[in-house]
Amino acid sequence: MTMAFVLTGGGSVGGAQKRFFNLFKYLQKAGDSSCCFLTSRYYYKKIREMDQNYPLERVYVVDEYDLPSERQAMKQPDVGHKTPNNTFFSGVKKIIPSYGLKMYRYFKSRIYQYRIYKRIHALVCREKIDVLVGIYSGVIPLYFYFRKKKRPAIVFVDMDSWFTEVLSSEEYRWDQKYSSFNEALKRADVVDFLSPYIREGISKKGIDVPHERASITPCSFSLYEKFTVKEKKPFSFVFAARLEPMKNPLMYFNCSLLLARQYPEVRFYLLGDGPLLETIRKKAGEGNLHNLIIPGFVPDPEKYFVFTSVFVSVQETNNYPSQSVLEAMACGNMIIASDVGDTRMFVNEENGILIPLSMEHLKNAMEWCITHPSEVHKKGHHAASYVRTFHTAERVAAYYKEIAEKACRNKDNNR
Repeated sequence: MTMAFVLTGGGSVGGAQKRFFNLFKYLQKAGDSSCCFLTSRYYYKKIREMDQNYPLERVYVVDEYDLPSERQAMKQPDVGHKTPNNTFFSGVKKIIPSYGLKMYRYFKSRIYQYRIYKRIHALVCREKIDVLVGIYSGVIPLYFYFRKKKRPAIVFVDMDSWFTEVLSSEEYRWDQKYSSFNEALKRADVVDFLSPYIREGISKKGIDVPHERASITPCSFSLYEKFTVKEKKPFSFVFAARLEPMKNPLMYFNCSLLLARQYPEVRFYLLGDGPLLETIRKKAGEGNLHNLIIPGFVPDPEKYFVFTSVFVSVQETNNYPSQSVLEAMACGNMIIASDVGDTRMFVNEENGILIPLSMEHLKNAMEWCITHPSEVHKKGHHAASYVRTFHTAERVAAYYKEIAEKACRNKDNNR
């Protein structure tokens, strides 16, 4: 059985993207030749930037733009694409403003996704792919397969914990078919929910995914060879995430600002980029504290995690399965996390502290860590052992093989 992961589009490379980059790398290093990765030019370039030794032999670009290299271009199926007639759509918009706008959006997204589908289909035929695993927006070009009798099985990986691309049955309109995940939730042979929290959220939106088509990823994981546990001096805290309101970086920053004055020997790191970075840097400059360090985006945060003692994650809805939390644990960091969503799936009393989401509780937890360094050390070592035991690539690889087979059975049963 040949399986292909499909991850299209662009944007920031977060933990979700890294997980599948790592999963494919693990499978290739394990000698699995029955798997390939179909992605966008953008992510192809990001993979090369992040890992010079990444196995690219079976990574293919499926967007309509220039391919990344002559060698790779030789491997791509040649499928021609025409530029959409935007003059026609503009005319429709002028004639029928409201309905025309819906038509314009529908056909614009449909044409874009169809182009990607054509490239994917050429590879499906050439590589004899049996199962396509659509990761997040990578599932949308696969919608065109749902109309075909003879097709590969489709798995949709739903990582949308904020439910930004899912519309309730009352909100959904025909023109949003190729810009939302509703069709995938309705028709994919298997829907792989990244966590129970996401499945519950989908149900609350009135979208039913039957038990026989639903599955939940058993754990998170990373490739741990580059993560080590070293001596933690001086005592340090770290926060690493995209700096946006849902992640609550200001809560961590404000607590750090207070504690940095009180404990000048302790360091407080805040890593990441995003809309709140300039606000945070401005406030930090006013505080003029040498032990409050804000480097911005860091491509390899593990270089900080190896000498920090405590990682703080205070997301609004769910901290699981944060890749940063996992990598910090692998480097021997104890975790302070907001007790929300499925966070308890990898943070517990033995490797961290779970708190109600408030600045007071966070400050108290951070101060407890400063005054109990031996307990922090013990929890950090347990965290490093815990993730290497329960959150492994082996478990995740076996899981995706299993749901690929399940998707094939479901597809055959629904013919």
